[in-house]
Amino acid sequence: MDRIAIVIPAYNRKAITLMCLDKLKNIKQEMFEITIVIVDDGSTDGTSQAVRKFHPQVKVLQGDGNLWWSGATNLGVKYALENDFDYILTLNDDVDFENDFLENMLETAKQYPDHIVCCLICYELNRAVIISAGRYRSGFLGYKTPAQFHNMFASEVKERHIESELESGYAMLIPQKVFHRVGLFDNKHFPHHMGDMDFVLKAGNAGHKVIVDTKAVLYTSQGKNYLFSFFVEKSFKENLKALFNVRSTSFWRTRYRFAMRHTRPGSLAFVSFLYFILRMTALLFIKAFLPKGMVKKLAYKRYGKATYKNQ
Repeated sequence: MDRIAIVIPAYNRKAITLMCLDKLKNIKQEMFEITIVIVDDGSTDGTSQAVRKFHPQVKVLQGDGNLWWSGATNLGVKYALENDFDYILTLNDDVDFENDFLENMLETAKQYPDHIVCCLICYELNRAVIISAGRYRSGFLGYKTPAQFHNMFASEVKERHIESELESGYAMLIPQKVFHRVGLFDNKHFPHHMGDMDFVLKAGNAGHKVIVDTKAVLYTSQGKNYLFSFFVEKSFKENLKALFNVRSTSFWRTRYRFAMRHTRPGSLAFVSFLYFILRMTALLFIKAFLPKGMVKKLAYKRYGKATYKNQ
């Protein structure tokens, strides 16, 4: 029977983490056995104590508050590799899921050995509509990473398995051999955001594809930290600060490192980063000088009203 370690980074959202663990109790696991690993990166709200009290079967690992997503995930992955688990499932604690999602993922993993298996991601409030079925690079120097089947109805997608170039780390089922070949998430250069995409691209270069299983469904909301939401809802000052905040998807250092590593052709990597700076400058200009109503109209035109309605 296959052994799966479910690695969940946690930081100061005790109620959400406990709710996730409650949901995991209900998943079907006739084909496998699971061990849940919570990596608590220095929470001050009693997360570790509550997990130990209400879920004593869960393995709790402690961070020092400086691990962020990639470092916390790596700590859990190291534990899984040291204990010879067959697969590692990286999982965010703020998602919901069908009880058979992991069973379906494992079934797909058996059909596509050595590859990474991910879920179909749908909106939490409108569960019939897709956020993404994987991502791919497009546009100027591959700068854009649009989501496949974004805002389509899940019922319209007939394929069981969809290849993807990129993936966000909501839930990724990764065979242990992939880590042995590719290494861990790069927590030095991508401590929080884009560590998942960097890992997937490195894995792809080593021959490990991403397969999205459309029968394995997760539900979430597109976070308020993501660029289009942040742009519409936050002030000019908050948008400017985000460029220098490691938690932000627009953190300049993360974007610079990603451009330097993954722009194709590599000789134009700095051009790709300059393009990012120009786009951010344009957004800041819009925030500073245009009225809020016009800012929203521009965002709707660029990203589509459905993106906002379904959150």
